[in-house]
This record gives sequence, C-alpha cells and structure tokens, in this order.
Amino acid sequence: MLIEKRKYPWVGEQTWEDILFLHWKIRPESIRPFVPASLEIDTFDGDAWVSAVTFQVKNSIVRGMPKRTSFPALTQINLRTYVRHPEKYERGVYFFSIRIDSLFAALGARIFYGLPFLHADNEFQKNGASIKVNAFASGSRLFSVTYKQRENHGRRELASFLTERYCIWNEHRNRIIKIPIRHKHWKLYEADVSLNENKLFPFEYPVSEDFIAHYSPFQHAMLYPYEST
Repeated sequence: MLIEKRKYPWVGEQTWEDILFLHWKIRPESIRPFVPASLEIDTFDGDAWVSAVTFQVKNSIVRGMPKRTSFPALTQINLRTYVRHPEKYERGVYFFSIRIDSLFAALGARIFYGLPFLHADNEFQKNGASIKVNAFASGSRLFSVTYKQRENHGRRELASFLTERYCIWNEHRNRIIKIPIRHKHWKLYEADVSLNENKLFPFEYPVSEDFIAHYSPFQHAMLYPYEST
C-alpha cells in the first residue's frame, strides 16, 4: 500500500497491546450519512466495512521527553470505517468514535485533532491468555467482549485491506485533514471471541451480525501532526 511522504517529523510515540479487531461487512449506503461527503468510502469487492478495535495504550511519550514522563496506560475502543480522499491515493480510516478511560486525554485529543474522542469507563482484565474488555457510559454498558489468540495466522488480502492503514482522514473546521501514523506491518492471528454487548454503532446494525476477528499482541506506533489538504 502506497504511503505518501509526510510533511512533518513525528511528534510522539506509543505502544499498543492485546489488540482486537472486529470487522463487519456493511452496505456503503448504510454509513454514507455518517461519513463526511468530502471523503469516499473505501470498499473491498463492493462492500464497505466497519470495525471495532480495542487495545491497551501504553508508553505514550512526546518526542524528546524521557520515558518517565509517559502518560498513564489506558484502554481504547475505536469504531471506524475505511475511506480515501478523492484527490489523494493514500487510503485511511475514518473514526465514528474513540472511547478512552481518561477524561483529560479525551478532551485534549478532541481539541487538538478534532477527532471524536469520548470518555468512557473502560475495564481491561487479563487472565492468562483470556482478555475481557468492558465499556460503560452514563452507567450503561456499551461494549463487552472476551477474547484470546489462536495459534493460526490471519493474514489474507482482506485482512491487509482492513488493518494496513497508515493515516486517519477527518473533516475539521471545514477542512479535510490527514493524521499520519507509522508502524510495522501487523502480525495478525485469528481469535476466539465472545461478544456480549455492542452498542457502539450510531447507524443501523450490519445486516449480518457475523464478524471477522483478528488479534495482534503488540504494535509500536509513531504519531505525526495533522496535515491540511
């Protein structure tokens, strides 16, 4: 996948651990009203996809600062789809919501990037190979999932389409912006998943409740300032 040259140097880094991807196939017209008209919905064989991604964020450090100044670990749950700019080649993701268990971080990231960061009371529990994540807002459970890694790898063409994305596209203050990220290619595994609650979708639920799951134990990411287009 072509990655366009970045305008600015990276400004921060963080590690992601115990990453779970849940992917649903959905009709493009179902999500079109929820994606800015300035962005094109990216499809695979004519189908759009929506993904919930949950993971632990650790070692978040501003470039040039010592490791002891890293932000506290938090649990993040994203809901996203796949888009592209009509005049740019680079494919990316568009976030419907980004729920994290830090009100301070949610407000700061929302102001700086204009992304839909929301505060949620997230719970992350790891017992051996089994991981459980819960998300609550206003006393109501929004999301609950239990998962663990399988030994077989999940690398296929569709998996690459859904995971190998290196920028976020968004509309902020009437401008299209791109937020680049950089990391190694994903090392993906299949996963055993029990999805107990899912109220993340702001639109009609996909026709099929079946989902594809991928798991990755670790990723190190470099963060960049946003670029106006």
